[in-house]
Amino acid sequence: MRVLLVSGKFGIEVLENLRKTFPEIFPSNVELDYVIVTSGIVRFVPNKQVQEQVKRKLREGKYDYIIAPYGLIIDIDEPSVIYLKHVGDVPALLNYLVSCSDVPNNVKDLYISMRPFLEKIENFVIENSHRVRKIRARIGRRWKISVNGLPTKIVAEIIDSTRRDVEECLKQAYNYVEEGADFIDVGCVAGDPRPDIVRRIVRELVDKLPNNVCVSIDSLVPSEIRAGIEAGADLVLSVMKGSLDKLDNVDLRDVGLVIIPDNPYMSTNDLVKYFADMCNKVEKRGAVPIIDPLLSPPLMGFVDSLCRYMNMREYFKDTPMLMGIGNVTELIDADSSGVNALLAVACTELEIDLVLTTEASVKTIGSVSELRRAFHMTTAARLLSKYPKDMSINVLICKRKW
Repeated sequence: MRVLLVSGKFGIEVLENLRKTFPEIFPSNVELDYVIVTSGIVRFVPNKQVQEQVKRKLREGKYDYIIAPYGLIIDIDEPSVIYLKHVGDVPALLNYLVSCSDVPNNVKDLYISMRPFLEKIENFVIENSHRVRKIRARIGRRWKISVNGLPTKIVAEIIDSTRRDVEECLKQAYNYVEEGADFIDVGCVAGDPRPDIVRRIVRELVDKLPNNVCVSIDSLVPSEIRAGIEAGADLVLSVMKGSLDKLDNVDLRDVGLVIIPDNPYMSTNDLVKYFADMCNKVEKRGAVPIIDPLLSPPLMGFVDSLCRYMNMREYFKDTPMLMGIGNVTELIDADSSGVNALLAVACTELEIDLVLTTEASVKTIGSVSELRRAFHMTTAARLLSKYPKDMSINVLICKRKW
């Protein structure tokens, strides 16, 4: 099968990069040729000009199909012209054309028909994201979770764990695992340290959760952190300069330590120096340093805090980063699905490796599953160089696309 693709220079580069990185998603029995109509934006090129270039190319050889950007109009009798919204969907369309001879006339029906092929390709690129970005770290003791921000791993917090019954914590943990959490976080109560209860809950979670799910402890109190690690915790949220010094006799090997600043509002240079010094100390203890510049709530410095993450990622390209997004989802009266989807976009662009989320209020129940779908959507879209739209995965809940 010979297929002619009409696109701009950028679209061709996207497709060639995909072919180089993920050759398996392109059918081997399809010959793909190109008509590059512009080095800029295709929709700004007059239809007449595009049509002349296509006809000129058709005189050079025979093609079975032409693929063109949705919005163009190419008026020719043969071969059939198929209009596609995203150049990143070309591999799915090619696989569809190999398998099916009946091509829908409109874009809506085409994407519905292509859905199984979209889903297969999206899952493949997500599972093989290490080809695009190297693994930054492997966190955990009994089970190693690899992080590179594709997709972002989810830390689901059981709020106020130390004031709950152990069985209640286990029930919540199982629900989080079912929703797609990678880490179950034992949330402690500020000002009310209970290291013995922490030890008991962490030990139960370590013993009873699936082996591929890690356990974390959320406390700034050294006695609770110590108890959690001794009971088998894989991740600690969080340590500062003072609290790390109080863990001298604790075996931190292979434990992920989330580092937060004493003062997040310090200058960028001071923040870089602080994190660099703390990462060095953490690594010397055999632990995995994870940077958290702290996300501020909406209208309380939210945008500035995103800039902190962006600045720190620029300086610490190979260091894992965590973002506590519960500071946003819990503190805005908006549907959590939309908020989580937008935060997932931000995390994917910033290459955030882990997010901490909560389901502390009625409006945020289901946030873990929403995030899991959102991160799969944004990761596949990032790897396929397209908008997180018209995919087999979405986070539409209360409203429908069509």
